[in-house]
Amino acid sequence: MLCHAAGLNGTLIEAYGNALSYTMRNDVAGLYLKQIAQVGMMAESMTKTLVDFEWLEKPPGALER
Repeated sequence: MLCHAAGLNGTLIEAYGNALSYTMRNDVAGLYLKQIAQVGMMAESMTKTLVDFEWLEKPPGALER
């Protein structure tokens, strides 16, 4: 279930992005940006949980030299 919720976060961010591109009001645009940031933080914590339980592979990172 957590995998499905994490996947839906991407769709939610996409929907807010589309709404942001069509709005002409600055106050509403600010609210959309705030929501995108909150959903992004939630998606990041879900992804970390998935990696911790080894339900998702950790993406490759830079080499430490």
